[in-house]
Amino acid sequence: MGIPVVSAVVWDDARSNTAEATLEEIESFHRPKRCTSIGVILKSNELGVTIAGEVDDDGTYRDRNFIMRANIIDEFEIGPLRKKRQRRPHAHRHPDIPSTGGERGA
Repeated sequence: MGIPVVSAVVWDDARSNTAEATLEEIESFHRPKRCTSIGVILKSNELGVTIAGEVDDDGTYRDRNFIMRANIIDEFEIGPLRKKRQRRPHAHRHPDIPSTGGERGA
């Protein structure tokens, strides 16, 4: 398995609400909900996109979501997974620089 590429899919989702509402309240509800899903795109074709939120080391995927093509606004490639840069530990404090007073037990 290669290095997964993290992507984002912006899409409009249908909405549902079982609570009572007035006609005025329905006005603000009567539109799709704009969503952004971030993960690994497993398949993208004329039907839609399947994106997974988790990639397991055995080559399986979890937290999958199928989004119909008609609902998709845009797709973005964020980039391949890479290890976080290791920060070098700070050198000893310079004796002439006063402490900020944040030490424990002070």
